[in-house]
Amino acid sequence: MPGRQRKSLEDLKSDLKRIPDAEEAFIEHRSALKAAKFIRDMRTSSKLTQAQLAERLGVTQAVIGRLEAAVGHRGPTIDMLERVASACQMELSLGAAPTGDRKSESDTRHRSKIKIAYAS
Repeated sequence: MPGRQRKSLEDLKSDLKRIPDAEEAFIEHRSALKAAKFIRDMRTSSKLTQAQLAERLGVTQAVIGRLEAAVGHRGPTIDMLERVASACQMELSLGAAPTGDRKSESDTRHRSKIKIAYAS
């Protein structure tokens, strides 16, 4: 748009701090972004197009596009990740490991993270 100025990252962060629950929403969406990248990485390492993956899953290419774009802040279900892995001829494995002693209060919020990995 002509005449429209872009905000700096610091300005955006400042704006977000004024929104209730913005940090929690960001953390949730960050997880969805990681899952989206995970799906895209599985698909591309299997040399599949979005359309080919969609056909294997019995969904439309638009559904795959939304999954890979992290549309919706919650991200895909474990069931969907398993279906994608299977369609890519991969095995999905979930694991969790203790992160060690954490001293910071902000760090303790994230102690129950699930690490997702795939094997080709």
